[in-house]
Parts: sequence; C-alpha cells; structure tokens
Amino acid sequence: MIKALRFLAAYMLLSGYALAMAAEQPVAWWKFDAGAAREAPSLWSADGKRGGALHLTGAGYVAVGELGSFDALTVALWIRTDALAHPFNALAACEGWDRSMMHLQLARDGRVEFSVNGNQPVDQFSAAAPGKDFGAWTHLALTYDSRAKNVRFYVNGRPDQESAYASAGPVKLGTLRLGAWDKEARFLCGRLDDVRIYGKALDAAAVARLAAGEELKDGLEAWWRMDEKEGARVADSSGKGRDGTLVAGAAGATDDSAGGVTDEVRGRFRFVPGVAGKALRFDGAGTAVVRKAAQAPKLSADGFSIEAWAALAAYPRGRCALVEQAGGKRGYVFGLDGQGRFNLQFALGREWKECVSLAPVPLGQWVHLAAAYSPDNGINLYMNGRNVGNLVLLGPLGLAEDADLVIGRGFDGALDDLVIHTAELRPKEVLKHCEAGHSAPAPALGP
Repeated sequence: MIKALRFLAAYMLLSGYALAMAAEQPVAWWKFDAGAAREAPSLWSADGKRGGALHLTGAGYVAVGELGSFDALTVALWIRTDALAHPFNALAACEGWDRSMMHLQLARDGRVEFSVNGNQPVDQFSAAAPGKDFGAWTHLALTYDSRAKNVRFYVNGRPDQESAYASAGPVKLGTLRLGAWDKEARFLCGRLDDVRIYGKALDAAAVARLAAGEELKDGLEAWWRMDEKEGARVADSSGKGRDGTLVAGAAGATDDSAGGVTDEVRGRFRFVPGVAGKALRFDGAGTAVVRKAAQAPKLSADGFSIEAWAALAAYPRGRCALVEQAGGKRGYVFGLDGQGRFNLQFALGREWKECVSLAPVPLGQWVHLAAAYSPDNGINLYMNGRNVGNLVLLGPLGLAEDADLVIGRGFDGALDDLVIHTAELRPKEVLKHCEAGHSAPAPALGP
C-alpha cells in the first residue's frame, strides 16, 4: 500500500455535525459559509471620526507605493472596528515579508501588533486591546526607533506600552496596503480614518496632540485623510504626492477554512442552506470562485483526494468543473459531463486521463462526491460513500501549478464543503464523511 496513507485520527466539528478527517489536515476546505453582497457597496463613508472615512468590509484595501527606509517612524490613525475576523487584521502592512518590512495589525484578541522582519523579537504587542471596542472610534499610534531599540504604543493619545528590542534595524516601507496583506487573508473589518506616517519617533506630547486633532506637519511623510466620497484615488495631504489607490472589495467572497485565504466569487450567486451551515448556489453560467495560482493548494504526486457535497439543479450542457486547476495538457478537473456523470481528469505525463462514474448524479438532492488518487491504487470515485469508478494509471502527474484554481465553472446547483486533501482517502473514511451529512435538509435550488 502507498506509504503516504494517513489513517483516521480525529473528528473535527463542522458547523453542527462531526466530519471525520484524515490525520493530515485538508490543504483547502471551502465551507461556503461566508459571503458578501452580490454588488459591493461603496467603501467611502461620511461617518468618519473627522469628516469622511473608509469603511472596509473584509475585502477592500488601499494600495500605496514605496515610501522609503526609516531609522525611526510614527504611525497614527483612527480606527472603528466592526469585527476581528482573522488571527491578524491588517492596519498597515508591507506587501511580502522581506527583511526590514513592517506590519501593523490588530490581533484577534484586540491588541495592537507591530513587527519588523529581522528584529529580535520580531513581534511586539500593546498591553491594551483597543480592537475589541467594536463600534467605538479609537486613536492608535506607535513610535519606533531602531537606534534606541524600542517601540511605544499609544491609545487615545495616552501611553500604553513600551517594549525593547535585543536588536533592531531600519524599517523599509515598500509597497504598502492599508487594511490588508497580500500573502493571506488579513482584511480589516471596520472604518479607517486620518492615517499618518512620520519619518521620526514623535514624543508623547506630540502623539497626544495628534489624538486631539492637530496637524503636526513636521516630519510628515504621508497623510491620508480618507475624506473622498467617490472614486479610487486616496489623496495624500502631506505634500509628498503619495496618493493611494482604493482596491474595492470583490462582488462576493468566501473563506478557505484550512488555507486561511478569502477567495473572490464572480458572477450571479447566492448563499442557501447547505449540508452544514450555508452552501453556495451557482447559476451554471458565470458563477465561479477564483483562487490565484500562487495561493492554490499544492497536490502531492504520492496521493490526493477531493470531496464535496453537490446538489444539481440541471446537468451541464457539456462539461462543468466543481474544482479545477488546469492549463494546456497539465492539471486536474473534478467535475461532471453532459450526461451528469462525475469524473476526475488529470494529466499523466502530457496526456489527459479520465475516470468516470458508472451512473449519473441524481438531480435535486444532496450527493456526496469524492475522488481519491494514489500511484498504487489509481483513481477511485465514490458517490454517497459507494465506489462507482476505478482507473489504474502509471506515470508521473502533470500538474498546472501556474494556473488559477477555479470552483464551479459551468455548474448549475449548490455546492457545500469542498475539501482537498494531500493524501488518498480510504473507502471507510469516505463513507464516514458521507454518513456525517445524511440529515441535511433538502437543497434550495430555485432560481
């Protein structure tokens, strides 16, 4: 048997029912329980601390070009949080994480976190937890001095915490995002106003004056008032010309609970009751969930599995993909053909191979579909826990790691709990996963 086989190790609670998972955690798990409105509202808000504000709803952010390198700096802003949706929620974060880059964030416990890559220690935290004051405006500031090897946190103009470094270096403010980070989901949920960056460490009296609303232009490197009412330009009032660009949130979004990534949902869609929690209703035409190639889960040539709950409103006109990452003669497709049979296709070497179920997937009901692959056992397909197809294969996988991952292309129906594993699921494991959802309500497949 394949050496990479993982045996059942534990049960994980999944939105109200127990789903048995392989000992190795899923590499991706879309529960389809989180989403945004089909048409994203304007992120500009008149309800700011001082005039307007930017109301970030967990998807948008402001992109700012490179500011330079600083031995010392001050970052000050007004924040009104709605939620702390991620382990870290970005206030101002450099893209990437090279040496000397900076992150300023709210931790899930509400404390302010500041980090400079290469410093010892890397992470420093405030004592107070202002991020937990949901619905209330709070002035946050920190001053950093690499030569003095310290960082000071301030809340509402008052000193909160001072921390020392064993070693510290300059901060390099490369391309910056306000309200997000580019490497994983750290989107801010709340209002952001009056963001200022100074090229020096202000003293306590100056920080108190900032919280009181004074301008203090000496040493000012960037100042985004957030007073715009429309458009994508976020003006810099410092005189340095460092305007930002508002990147609006996607029309819809859904979270990968295993990978910690928030994915864009394109086209017409809605969230409906699922096997557990919510499911995503695809329209069979333009609806798709898209994951950029760089963040797509990596499959293993030693074995992998894909499973999902699907409720079909209609069979596809040709083929549809429940999930695919394919390009040219490389990649994989887990989907359905025009007769309603489900299949797993992938490139073996430079040729496409396909395993197809013996019978079509029934319409109008929740069906558990799974495909498991290993070099020893080939492809095995399962429908509601029963093996419905097998194909023995020899040769190396031809994966398309430079292609975007797409969920639901051409699929007319509802999809719930799509999971990708980096190991082969055994028949008993598939059956237990299926049995966990037998009490699901009838799918909502109306137009």
